[in-house]
Amino acid sequence: MKYQKGDVCKIGSPLVTPNHVRQYFICERGSLSVVLKRSDNTAGEFRSLFGHYFELVSSDPSLDPYAGMDRSIVLELLMTKITNAIKENKHEEALPHFVRLEKLGTPLPESFYYYYIQALAGANQKLDAKTRATNYLTTYGKKGKYYAKVIELLAQL
Repeated sequence: MKYQKGDVCKIGSPLVTPNHVRQYFICERGSLSVVLKRSDNTAGEFRSLFGHYFELVSSDPSLDPYAGMDRSIVLELLMTKITNAIKENKHEEALPHFVRLEKLGTPLPESFYYYYIQALAGANQKLDAKTRATNYLTTYGKKGKYYAKVIELLAQL
């Protein structure tokens, strides 16, 4: 059975790491229920298949791979993951890192906003990319370091 629009898919037995989801996908079509596949999927592949991410929230700090790290180090680490994903044309893979950085509660560098626009555009999330580009231009204007690049991306959307 191949997943089709309109199927109801449930997630069974997840084993989640920060970048991968090992998962059974159980899809239902009418009264038919079947295990679609069991695989390691990256966050971006999961989103491509089901149209959304999911986030597991736990109060257990041992489950957070960044627990106890200085926030500035977490910022640099996640920005490096973002730029590497974009360089490898894995825009979907970068998106969860942006969400995590926004929740970090530290000032974000100007490059964060440019890379977010670039990742959204590369992931074909054009409306979100346009909104973020407009916000960037409002905040930084023509003096922004990425002004020309944001204008170019915006023109392509």
